[in-house]
Amino acid sequence: MRNIIIFGGAFDPIHNTHINMAKKACAFLNNALVYFVPTRTPRWKISEATASQRLKMVELAIQKEKKFKLCDYEIKSKRKTNYTLDTVKYFKKIFPKDNLYFLIGGDQVNQFDNWYKPIELSNSIQLLYIERKNVFVDQNLIKKYHFKKIPSSREDSSSTNIRNFESINVPTETFNFILDNNLYFLKNIKSFYEEKRYEHVKRVTKLAYEIAVVNNLKESDINKLFIASLLHDIAKKFDINKIKKLTKKYFPKYVSLNKEILHQFAGAAIAKEKFGIKNKEILNAISYHTTGRKNMSKIEKILYCADKIEPGRGFDNSKFIRKLKSNLEEGFLYTLKENIKYFKKNKIAFNNCLTEQCMNYFLK
Repeated sequence: MRNIIIFGGAFDPIHNTHINMAKKACAFLNNALVYFVPTRTPRWKISEATASQRLKMVELAIQKEKKFKLCDYEIKSKRKTNYTLDTVKYFKKIFPKDNLYFLIGGDQVNQFDNWYKPIELSNSIQLLYIERKNVFVDQNLIKKYHFKKIPSSREDSSSTNIRNFESINVPTETFNFILDNNLYFLKNIKSFYEEKRYEHVKRVTKLAYEIAVVNNLKESDINKLFIASLLHDIAKKFDINKIKKLTKKYFPKYVSLNKEILHQFAGAAIAKEKFGIKNKEILNAISYHTTGRKNMSKIEKILYCADKIEPGRGFDNSKFIRKLKSNLEEGFLYTLKENIKYFKKNKIAFNNCLTEQCMNYFLK
């Protein structure tokens, strides 16, 4: 007799907290199977991705986990409204001899009175929950519906934050799917770019994300890098007069620099004005992604390198990527040195104060 956990939700999109919740529940119930069941039509919100896209994101996110399975029962259901109770009955029919459980987050425990036939549901299956950060679970509801708690540290990833361009704590495969299909916030961002430039930006973002994950950057830093990467060339489409105007407004001491690099300053201005970005680390990464500067943060270094070596640049970038993934600092220095060689080979002047400061500071 096996333990089988049903894990339902909109998964719009699936994120790492979903994955970690499933892993904790799996371990708690002695290596149980976990079936992810995406809803066809989320009841309390309008889904921004199609049902098939949400299903695919889950498939990609769990493909490497042997104990995780994907169930498309609700997606394919012909019912006008498919309730959790219907899904539980379906699982009971196909797994009549197994122990069944239903997993939700602590935030949903507090909403459970509003679910369809909650008493019947709680009598039909053992309910499990995992606490979420900053959510205090109503203990009266725990007792009323016989919830069992899965021990776990509280996590705070949110699909809402991802859709709102505030976080990207998702599995790499899901991350790439979101980029490749222009989901959520990307529709607005894409409008600022010409098609060729937009493809460059997506390649930079993917590469920066990979480098950050391999180098074990904190989730908060990965989120900042992700936002900076998608916005780093946001001013490229504007004419030089507007770029200079924005630079003069926010970076007056740099307005006389070469016009080819002013887009980085204007980009930071647009990120602030149009996207409401206030975080200094994000704005700095955008502001110096072309020139670099002294005292660069890890986020700035990764974006600087990813912009220089993304696959669309037309040269073999494998050595750069290998070094950056092996050791960020060594990879960054290697990129700087190779950049100097490129400048000299192509007789490109880099006599702006920021690039000179960057080279002198890190290569002294």
